[in-house]
Amino acid sequence: MSIVKNNYRSLTISLVIPTYNDEKTIIPQVLVCEKILKSYCHDYEIIIADDVSSDSTRKLLSKQFKNNKRIKPAKTDFKREKNKSKKNC
Repeated sequence: MSIVKNNYRSLTISLVIPTYNDEKTIIPQVLVCEKILKSYCHDYEIIIADDVSSDSTRKLLSKQFKNNKRIKPAKTDFKREKNKSKKNC
């Protein structure tokens, strides 16, 4: 296992986690992902794509990871764009 693990150390990994109204579960999920990535590679980032949650998901992410440069909450608006597309049809 250590031979395989050492080969991955030089990789750069970007993990994108989509989320919507996951205030109760998103923080533990991100922390587990970070732990796994840390064990396999040195260069990684986790991008959390929040699709305009109506709960406190975005606020919690910003507060929890404000000092962590590898974990990047991002506000997306897929639902709004999807609705615009439907109206244009």
